[in-house]
Amino acid sequence: MFVDLRGSTALFLQLGNAQATTLVTQKITLLSNIIQQGGGVVIKTLGDGLMAIFERADCAANTAKSLQQTIGDILPSAPPEHDLLRLKFKIALTWGEIVDVAGDCYGDAVNLAARVLDLAGDQETLV
Repeated sequence: MFVDLRGSTALFLQLGNAQATTLVTQKITLLSNIIQQGGGVVIKTLGDGLMAIFERADCAANTAKSLQQTIGDILPSAPPEHDLLRLKFKIALTWGEIVDVAGDCYGDAVNLAARVLDLAGDQETLV
């Protein structure tokens, strides 16, 4: 699973580095907690995104659904005067063999998930 926050570049421009970093870090932590509750393991954070693995495909799919259902809590709407502060996210799920090297994951499933993430739209999960 890859999850990517959208709109963080505008957030940094609007709020500045310190405040935007705090906000993005808080949101990534919330996403990570939901993933862990769903049985996933966060392998790494990628600035405004993260990569996670699951033992079972159904757990990954259910967690993606949980992320989508709780999006209002994770990324609340910004007031109209702060339209640039509206963060969104997108999710990509793939299934396949991975290779674990020192706690990081490699392989076709990882590469495919990264490519699928590029195709996902805002608030969209692609499997």
